[in-house]
Amino acid sequence: MAETPPIPCVPRGLDKGGKALWRSVHAVFGFTGEPHLLAILEQACRTRDEIDRLEAAMERQPYTVLGSAKQVQVHPLVSEARFQRKALAELLSRIGLPDNGDPDDPHARHSAAGKKAARARWNRCY
Repeated sequence: MAETPPIPCVPRGLDKGGKALWRSVHAVFGFTGEPHLLAILEQACRTRDEIDRLEAAMERQPYTVLGSAKQVQVHPLVSEARFQRKALAELLSRIGLPDNGDPDDPHARHSAAGKKAARARWNRCY
């Protein structure tokens, strides 16, 4: 029976959401990344914390604000949160995790595994 490797220490400076992401990626997905992948995961955890801070800042803010020409526009925090969510999804996909974050989704697992296998196959040909 194969032992699961220990979860690496949580990087310093992470908040609640970042720590939870770090632990769950290792525990749920059995992530045993190389150092460069761990660095990407750390950045993803910091991005998760940034999203949490943006969402907390937006809680008491209106969804729309007046722009410089007195036009109604979406609050800038909404756009920034959307940008950070996209960045988080990209970081997680770079380390081969499913986009939807559900380890039980068979399509997501096969998709991530298929992408990894395809990269390995094509990289050998060149």
